[in-house]
Amino acid sequence: LSPDHRDTLVCIYSLAGVLHKQEKYHEAEMMYWRALAGREKTLGLGHPHTLPSMIKLVAILYNRRKYNAAEIMYRRTATEGGKSLGPGYGATLKNTNSLVMFLQARESGIMDEVSVS
Repeated sequence: LSPDHRDTLVCIYSLAGVLHKQEKYHEAEMMYWRALAGREKTLGLGHPHTLPSMIKLVAILYNRRKYNAAEIMYRRTATEGGKSLGPGYGATLKNTNSLVMFLQARESGIMDEVSVS
């Protein structure tokens, strides 16, 4: 299988999830970036299977306190989800709401109290 084959990317994404659960955030972040890059290359930026990689990456970036990068990914997730799934789709609404909560927490200085999902 090639590095960007669908099955390879599923394995990378799954490995990232295991690493995340083990709190190996650096390693998980690298795997999520790899899965995202492969899915964007093979499926396209706004494809519904690309979006979960973006969402998981937001969580890792948040856990690692990389708030600027997390905000960028939140915005991408909300924008691309809206384009591909539609503005009224449940996942789009959840992603947009999460972005709003993130921005409000960041503005008020209570980042550690916000849950990222």
